[in-house]
Amino acid sequence: MAMRLSALFGCPLGELFRKMSPQEFALWVAFYKLEPWGYNADNYHAALVAATVANHSGLHTEPLAPRAFMDSAGEEESHSRVEDEIARTMEILA
Repeated sequence: MAMRLSALFGCPLGELFRKMSPQEFALWVAFYKLEPWGYNADNYHAALVAATVANHSGLHTEPLAPRAFMDSAGEEESHSRVEDEIARTMEILA
């Protein structure tokens, strides 16, 4: 999550942690859980449009889900593990 915020705010991690309290960081984490942003969310939105178009084309007998158009079905899980590892590393360094 810290990397996402760093990219969102356009600042290095060190600057992010100097300017943001742990309480504010926790609020950003909670907000992200309610309204995720970034690659996975954008990928899902594009896949939703693709599934809608495909399902209304008349070419498919079974409805297609957005996941059928996503290029990385398991990527969200691996991102979560990487973020957990980064968080553990940051705790050790702090």
